[in-house]
Amino acid sequence: MRTQLGFSGDINSFLRDLAADGGGWLFIDNLDFYTADEQATVNDLLRAAAKVPSFTVVATARARFGMDTGSWLAPESVKALGRAHPVIVQPIDDDELEMLREAEPRLHALLAPDHPASAVTRNLYLLSRLLKLPEGASLPRTEIEMAAAWWASAAGETSDETSRGRGRVLRELGTRAIHGDITFDVSTLDAAAIDALVKSEALSDFGNDRVAFRHDVLRDWAVAGVLIATPEKLAELPFASMGSPAQLRGLELAARTLIESAADPAAWRKMLDVVSVNGSHPIWRRAILLAIIHSEVTKQSILTMGNTLLADEAALLRELIPIMLAVDVRPARDLLQSGADPSLIPSSLNIPIGPAWPHLVTWLLTLGAGLPPKAIPEVVELYVGWCTLAMFIPNDPIVPLIVMQFKLWLTEIELAQDWTDWREQNKRPKLFAGALSKEQLKRVEEDARQYLALFAIRAPNAAKAYLDHVKTLKRKEGI
Repeated sequence: MRTQLGFSGDINSFLRDLAADGGGWLFIDNLDFYTADEQATVNDLLRAAAKVPSFTVVATARARFGMDTGSWLAPESVKALGRAHPVIVQPIDDDELEMLREAEPRLHALLAPDHPASAVTRNLYLLSRLLKLPEGASLPRTEIEMAAAWWASAAGETSDETSRGRGRVLRELGTRAIHGDITFDVSTLDAAAIDALVKSEALSDFGNDRVAFRHDVLRDWAVAGVLIATPEKLAELPFASMGSPAQLRGLELAARTLIESAADPAAWRKMLDVVSVNGSHPIWRRAILLAIIHSEVTKQSILTMGNTLLADEAALLRELIPIMLAVDVRPARDLLQSGADPSLIPSSLNIPIGPAWPHLVTWLLTLGAGLPPKAIPEVVELYVGWCTLAMFIPNDPIVPLIVMQFKLWLTEIELAQDWTDWREQNKRPKLFAGALSKEQLKRVEEDARQYLALFAIRAPNAAKAYLDHVKTLKRKEGI
């Protein structure tokens, strides 16, 4: 700090000087990407800031910061500063999209709902990159297409004498990023290529032959590019540990490339096997599984991977759904307006986020009897999660379909249990081919009946058919 800022005093004096005119601000960008030594420095700053009156700290982080391993921020400092309500930066919504179209004529066509690149234009950084493309250039539909074009062009808009050198530099820095590096010593690399990458805003130059990717998205793309170009580099990831967000997202993007661009479930499965060796942290396997649903073309990705998900009694589907329920959700309390009483909604109640939910739920509903019975408990949990969101969406078209499926499963369960003589029960075929335990069957029955009742008003025909069925049962008292 003294070397960089030229301040000879201690940190307390420095922050008090900053706040001398009535208040100071400390901005900490992207909490996900600090090394252990840098984290210690940040915490020193936080402790000092907490002692200065009227000092404000603003920090940014990815959405899942602290959820997997806990926050590394000093808890006593956070408490002293006062925990603020987080500001969640969502993709551009329809109203904001229209405002941008009206304010900037260049964006009018690009932000049209039916534009081929509409899947990526709701992310501000990706939108900013699209605007830099030459007029008339082919526009990518997904982030994977953007990353592939960036990698193939070596982060340059045109081919010139530095193209080959830029490619070598990107491969080198991408390989170092695989090992966890964030800033890079480039003193031994092609200086002209480095200058060209700085000029194209692929890299930031910190002086003294130290650079870093200008945006963390570009670092993710570089990791993915190296993993696709040289699959043997996959083994160099630190599977025994948690890994950094750049390593994990780079791996996820590489897996998405195999699904979206190569449409190759076999290559994707091979990648999954590599990260699943004994001793590997489960978060690496999770990243590759999430590649199926973290895409701007999730519907197509699910169709590509459908048979793979359903193989072996839907083993991968049964693994993916709990991950999705843990990752692609947010607390329902976040929907409350400022000043509302948070106790109105249980802290444990989560709602789905992201475009994958409706696509996966709809695909599963179309399977009907093709869904392996062993996956029914996980699928019911997924449907219940969607119904939780639907409480806030009055006319959701998927809920009636879910209610009908609940009705079908309930009917099957209750008919199988509707006996008066135990010998009669033994003669019947096993319910769901005997794939579920008694505990699983009971949970499926209870959840299906509860949510059928909760949403009966949205699917009256299914509800009526269920009640008509119940009337015919011999053992209906409990129901």
